[in-house]
Order: sequence, then C-alpha cells, then structure tokens
Amino acid sequence: MPRSNSGKMAAMPGAFRTQKACASGFYIRITYGRERGAVVLGAYKAKTRAEAEQLERDDAADRALRYADARAGFADARTVAGIVERYIDSNEFKRCADSTQRSREQILRELLLDRVEGRGLGTMPTVALKSAKLIGSFERWRDAQAAQRGARAADQRVEYLRTAIYWGMKRGLAEKNPVAGLTKVWSTDRSELILEAQHVAKFLDWVKRQIDDVWANEPPCVTEVVNGKRYLKKRDGRPRLNTKRIAQITRLAAARDTVLLAINNGMRRENLALHTFAERQGSALAYTALKGARRAKTAGKKRRVTVVPVFEIPAMVYARRWEATGASSPWVITSARGAPYTPGALGELVNESLAAAGVERTLHDCKGTFVTTMRTMGFSNAEVAEMVDWSEDDVDAIARRYVSAPAIANAMIERMKRRKG
Repeated sequence: MPRSNSGKMAAMPGAFRTQKACASGFYIRITYGRERGAVVLGAYKAKTRAEAEQLERDDAADRALRYADARAGFADARTVAGIVERYIDSNEFKRCADSTQRSREQILRELLLDRVEGRGLGTMPTVALKSAKLIGSFERWRDAQAAQRGARAADQRVEYLRTAIYWGMKRGLAEKNPVAGLTKVWSTDRSELILEAQHVAKFLDWVKRQIDDVWANEPPCVTEVVNGKRYLKKRDGRPRLNTKRIAQITRLAAARDTVLLAINNGMRRENLALHTFAERQGSALAYTALKGARRAKTAGKKRRVTVVPVFEIPAMVYARRWEATGASSPWVITSARGAPYTPGALGELVNESLAAAGVERTLHDCKGTFVTTMRTMGFSNAEVAEMVDWSEDDVDAIARRYVSAPAIANAMIERMKRRKG
C-alpha cells in the first residue's frame, strides 16, 4: 500500500514537503504552495528512502535559489501575491492570535494559487484590480470555491482576500478592491435559534439513556476466555479497567455538562473548552472572553472581565465535575485522558450529540438560550450584552422573539422587591 505524508518546512515559509513510499521506490517532492499550480522546488525519486533523502540534501543549495526566486516573484508588490505577502508580514496581521495567524496564512497562500480570468490569482498585476470586468470573474471564483469547499469556506476566503487587498489600498499598493462588493453565499442565520425547554429535556433524556446503555452492556473490567472459562485480565495483580467504557461515559457526560453550562453562562466554544474552576468565584463567574480579548488587542484597548451569576444548575455541574476531576485537573470539561478539549473538538462533540438526540440545535445556539433566560429574569439589554459580548440590538432582537413583555416586567418587579427587602 502506498503511504504518504506532508508538512510545512520551517526553514522555508510557504514551502511544503511531501514524501511517498510506493512499490517503485521512495519519492520526495518540495513545492512553494501546495495546490494545483504550486511551484516545484525539487523532486527526488530513488529505490530507497535513504537514497531519496541524500538526493534532497545534495540539491539543498540549488533548491534554496529556486525558493528565493519563487518567493521574490510572489512578493513583488505589483502583484496580488505581493500585497498578501506584505499583509502577512504586517503588524496588523501579527496582532491576531497565533492560531488565527497560522490558519489565515495557510488559506491566503493557498488562494494565491487559484485561477481567476485564466491566470493565477497570485501573479495578477495590481493594476488589473481596477477593471470593472473583474468583479464578475471574482464572483465566478467565489462560486467555484463554494462548490469545491462549501459556502462557509468560500465566504471565509473572500473575507481574507478582501481584508488583505483593503490593507494594500490604505498603503497605496492597489487602487480598487474588486472583492469588496462580493455578497456572501452562506446565508443561514442562527442568531435567533435557542434551545427551548423541550430541547434540553430531550437531550438530557437521550444522554441518560446512552449512559445507561453503556453501563449495562460494557463490562467494567477487561476479560479473557481461557479453556472455555472467562477470567479478569490483570495488570500488576489488579483487574484491568475497560477504558472503552470509561471513554464513552466521559464523552457523554462532557457533552451534557457543556450544554448545561453554555445555556447558563453564555460562554463561547473556545472559552468553554478552556474553562477552569478558578474562574468561578463563589456565586459569580468571572472570565475574559477570548474573542473579545482579541478584538481589544487589535483595537489597542484593554480587555475586560465578563461577570455572570452562577445559578443552581451550573452550581450542580461544577460540584459534579469537581468531584470527578477537580483534584487532578484545573479544567472543568475534560476528556477521558484528563486533558481539555480543543474548541473544535468540543464543538464537534456537542453538535454530534445534539444531532444524535434528534435536537436540531448546535452549541452556538446555547448563547442565545442564555440571553433569553437573562431577559426573562429581568436583566436589561445592556446588562445581558455585557455578559455575552453582544450589541444591545442583538440582545433585543432575540428577546423580542422569545420573551414576552409581561414576563420581563414581572421579573423586573421581583428584582426590585428583592433589592428593597
């Protein structure tokens, strides 16, 4: 079976090295860029891996020259690639989080190899950007990206290119930005979807049934059959625990508790993934919203601390999670290995679990649920907006859909009574 793997080359930014073992030998290929149209910097094939790697080493000096030529061609400020390269090297770009820089740089370098009007986008002269005909070409490019990668990915690539060219315009590197007028192809609006009581009840019931099923059908310890008899497998004289059983229950519990926390504190996915017990301070939750912190950094402002009250349900979740892992882990939500989830993995876990439970909602919709709850309890639009880092108009829009005026008024009266008492 042929085997291959590839990766970036730290010594040559923008270059990628691919190696492949097959029946005819071993093959190494190095390119500037990694999609169709990438500049080949070196290709080495031999009968063995050691021989191919030796050819690669022998060609190092000449390959460095080819890399310099390829990079210089892309970095010419008179081309779209030149603007993008300078944008990537700019202080404005470097103010983004490291993970954001890596993902955006990868996408920007990839799209430079796309073809617009029959030519590589990266080699397109900046003077061509002022042509009125180019808007239609970029629309076709956007639609092709949507067909190939999906609507959301297409919009993302358009946004990154728009930002880079606009950056170049402000510095006199381009006269017009033909990408600026492109409309989005991803139009699904989830801003007013929430998990209503029946959704939460359905999801919790599903989780309970799944845990009961694992508990009943997965044995707690690993067994083996010897001479027709079943024995417990042991390690160091102790029965070996069934790690599959532990992992399944841990995942289900993590999905359940993430949803319960999200609908009661309004945290975004990345904050939930890195949420620690230290962020809870008695009856309040005090944390820095990571997305808001990045915006503040970009704007040169001081990041602020978000404060949210801890109600009965999240208090029970914290107690349960602390009993399970608090002594050995600072994080609230952890995997079976005791490590925190990445934001992407946590979102995938919750969304897949909700879908399996027949609940047509996502982790993102939990934030709107929290907003609705807070407004129902009588908190003002301004107060709720502070808690979730939204605008007051966004809070008002979702409150008008799900919360009745009498409910808000009654809750506010109750709050006033409690304050006077």
